[in-house]
Order: sequence, then C-alpha cells, then structure tokens
Amino acid sequence: MKRTNAFSLAEIVVVLMIIGVIAAMTLPTLMDTAEKKELATGLQKAHSTLTQAVSRMEIENGPVGKTRYWTKPAEFWPLFTAEMNTTKVCTGAQEGCFTSGTMKALNGNNWAEYEKRDYGVRTADGMSFSFSSTLCAADKGVSEADIKNGLGRFLVDVNGDKGPNKFGEDLYFFCLVKEKGIVPALSLIHI
Repeated sequence: MKRTNAFSLAEIVVVLMIIGVIAAMTLPTLMDTAEKKELATGLQKAHSTLTQAVSRMEIENGPVGKTRYWTKPAEFWPLFTAEMNTTKVCTGAQEGCFTSGTMKALNGNNWAEYEKRDYGVRTADGMSFSFSSTLCAADKGVSEADIKNGLGRFLVDVNGDKGPNKFGEDLYFFCLVKEKGIVPALSLIHI
C-alpha cells in the first residue's frame, strides 16, 4: 500500500488555535491604530472643509472680517453653510445639527452639551460643526493677535455621533480670524 504524507486533524487544530491566539492579541491594536488614523484624517478633512468654505465665501462676500457678512452670525451662517455639503443646518436651539450628549474634556470628565447651542450643521460626510461668536482664548493655543482679530469659533466633531466625543480625539476647536480665515486651536479643556 502506498503511504501519503498529510497533516493529522490534531495538527491542523493546533495550528488554527495558534493563529487564533495571535489574531486575538494583535486585532485590538490594529483596530485602535486604524481608529486613530481615521480620526486624524477626519481632523485634516474638517480643517480643509472649513478653509474651503471660507475661501468660497470670500469670493462672493469679500475678505474675512472686511464686510458685515463676517461679523454678524445671523448673516454669516446661511452664507457659510451654503458653501458646504450639508444634510441639516440649524440656527438657535434646534436638535439634530450637532452631536447629542455630553462632550468630554481631555481628562475624561463631562464638559458640556453642544447640540442646541448657537449655530450647527451636519455635513454629508457625517461631521458636525457648531459656530459661536464666542472668541477663541489664549488657553486654546491661539496667538494674542488672532484673539484680537477673532470673529468666532467652530467646534467640530469629526465623526458625528460616534464616540468618544472627547476633546483631542474627535472634538476640536477652530477659530475664524479676520483677514486670516480658519486657525486651528488646541483643545486644552481639562475640566
């Protein structure tokens, strides 16, 4: 009788178990790395979205801060959001335009709810933007000159309602600065 060399069922099961253990050990790290890259890409896209909307708005309404359209939020917001690919635009205390629930500070403590504040918008790519005439402050990494020329600030959630809704991870501030446009601000909220 001719003998065939082959793996036994026990050998195959052992190999599959080893592969399963290795996958179980590496999969969480790979998923965490992929999520961090996705959030970093979201931050870059949010900055690009804001910058492009400001640039397009400047074409029709003059340089940032030089006309009334930039200094009056009620006039600014409709013109600005018209330059974005939006799914919902809100003014005042409306629901559904910004991430619902409580935002987290860098240390993980509850910070604030933004869903019904000022002006909000959801974009077709799932990001949430909120605008306030509140000026950026030095504690947010913005220069004194930019603070003096500030026209308001954006809070951006780069992944919408998905977690973690925490500053420095998926929540970021951007300042709207006269004659400069969009300036990234550090999210140093430690509350």
